[in-house]
Amino acid sequence: MKKAGRLIILGFFILWFVGMHAQSGSNMLKFEVLSPACGFAGFSYERAITPAMSISLAGGFIGIRLADYFEREEFRGGFISVGPRFYMFRKGDAGSELQGFYMQPEILLNYFEYIDSFNINSWNVPFTDVTATGSDLSVNLIVNIGTQWRSGRRVSLDFWLGLGYNQEWVDCTFDLPGDPSYFGYEPDAPGKFSFYRFGDSPFLIDGGLAIGYQW
Repeated sequence: MKKAGRLIILGFFILWFVGMHAQSGSNMLKFEVLSPACGFAGFSYERAITPAMSISLAGGFIGIRLADYFEREEFRGGFISVGPRFYMFRKGDAGSELQGFYMQPEILLNYFEYIDSFNINSWNVPFTDVTATGSDLSVNLIVNIGTQWRSGRRVSLDFWLGLGYNQEWVDCTFDLPGDPSYFGYEPDAPGKFSFYRFGDSPFLIDGGLAIGYQW
């Protein structure tokens, strides 16, 4: 967990250093405004390569709990993603970077640990308090479609929706012997905080709204 956090911080530091020496107007730092309601704080850095193409690095910390509507009782972790962004229907004019309709493929690495406490009441296990602890690691391929508006010279608004494929490894330790699903507990819940999986399938949906500052 500490290593993942250090890698995220190192990645943003490298891109920040590169951005400080890049051409003015070709860099953008963004915050996902809806992410705290989804249990995480998401940030991204985007740098223009050409007027019609950029590279984007996103990351964040999982563990924000604003209310009791999450599938997990306690959770903490992080995620990081990287991918090129292709702005469509552009003439490629200089000074118009980082705005317009776009398509962005990305690779997303997502990891979190969790603790759940609940009560089981069945014919062979009457009124028993149970604690489940586990971890959830996934590697995901996503294709996003979105649009980014720029207001004035500095402020931007980015909206996107993505579909992808999920490969994951879930580990769970249960207080009781046997399969947790036998007692009605599902260790592999579809909610992954930085994205949502469609039921038991390997397919996922992602999306968001971010506000950014360009320099």
